[in-house]
Amino acid sequence: MAGFEAPNDTCVSKTHKRLPKEVFDEVFNFILSVAAHKGLLWGEAIGIDSTTIQANASMRSIVRKDSGKGWKDYTKKLA
Repeated sequence: MAGFEAPNDTCVSKTHKRLPKEVFDEVFNFILSVAAHKGLLWGEAIGIDSTTIQANASMRSIVRKDSGKGWKDYTKKLA
């Protein structure tokens, strides 16, 4: 399709959070049915990427906005 640009992946994530689950499921199923009708889907399995991303790479630079406390205060509280 000329001029068609795929939406950013955060678009789906934000939409998912803003709509009731039933509405999102219905819209998602509709999109899948259109894609299937256009021959854009094939196969019998769905894969989900569950790649682990190291989230604590910058843990030492984290400062809470509400209290101003850093990671050392937080970990001491947990201990």
